[in-house]
Amino acid sequence: MIQLEMLKERYADIADIQERSRRRVFMMVPVKDSVHEIVSYLFRDLGARFSTITSIEQRGHYELMYHMNLDSEGVTVSVCVEVKKPEPSIRSVTDAIEGAEWVEREIHEMFGIDFEGHPHLKRLLLPDDWPDGQYPYRKKSFDSEREVKEKD
Repeated sequence: MIQLEMLKERYADIADIQERSRRRVFMMVPVKDSVHEIVSYLFRDLGARFSTITSIEQRGHYELMYHMNLDSEGVTVSVCVEVKKPEPSIRSVTDAIEGAEWVEREIHEMFGIDFEGHPHLKRLLLPDDWPDGQYPYRKKSFDSEREVKEKD
């Protein structure tokens, strides 16, 4: 667990680091500008393998989770950050991890999150005639079906 201890020591002051099990660590990062540095450190200095980025829409923000694997320790580290609405954006990590290019493009296309500095944010999955500004994974409402029926 040497790499994990190095990570904790370096970033304890800017991230809430939670070991939820022997194999899962979550780093809750309150300042989105810190994400690039943390993910780059994991990849370049600790030799973590980039797995993917996931996005979850919440009421006032999107939660991005950068999943990195420290294979030698059998640990997955998820670097979590909130990206505020209505114009969500965060610095791209593609300058540090080229393999993040496609997943950033997918999240941009489906959720409308802008990855600042991305070298090629063009369409990846949607047809060419898809309307600009329409993002298929964005929720139209947070009301449950039951709540909508109760309002009628």
